[in-house]
Amino acid sequence: FQIPSATKNWTMAMMGIGLVSAGLGWAADKTDHHQYWWAMLLICGFFFFGASIAALFFYALQYAAEVAWSSQLKRLFEALFAYVPYGLGVIFIVLLVGQFHGHHLYHWMDSNLYNEFLADGTPNPDYDSIIAGKRPFLSPWFFWLRFAVYAITFVWFAKYFRKWSLKEDEIGGTEIHFRMYRRG
Repeated sequence: FQIPSATKNWTMAMMGIGLVSAGLGWAADKTDHHQYWWAMLLICGFFFFGASIAALFFYALQYAAEVAWSSQLKRLFEALFAYVPYGLGVIFIVLLVGQFHGHHLYHWMDSNLYNEFLADGTPNPDYDSIIAGKRPFLSPWFFWLRFAVYAITFVWFAKYFRKWSLKEDEIGGTEIHFRMYRRG
């Protein structure tokens, strides 16, 4: 299957319009640290990433349940979960910028919340006892470790399912289908 060049041109034009719109949104956002812009990027990233993860889950569920009706929708699911790495990339950028205080979407990323007293011994007005009690769970290294484990898992499953789907098309028969069923 070849995508017609007119469709490719329209797609590139629409992506260009999207990038220009994102730039204009950045310029128009007068909030501190461009909070609205980062929040919208996060919402859009999570929305489409969630849709791709839902497609990945549904795809795996079809193998686990051994259903046949969804075989006609197989390529649609594969196209949807192909977005998993890109969605993770958008979310990674938003979280990384937040970790280095480029925005303040996540209250717990502010290091001032964890210290009850300032360096001069005076009480810290930003101290949050609830957040401070969750410090081990919210620590940057543990947060990024969880993100990496989830990201690697999602990307691996997406690539694994796509690889075996293409192999099944190549070889034909039902051997690969039943192997996927046993593993799914």
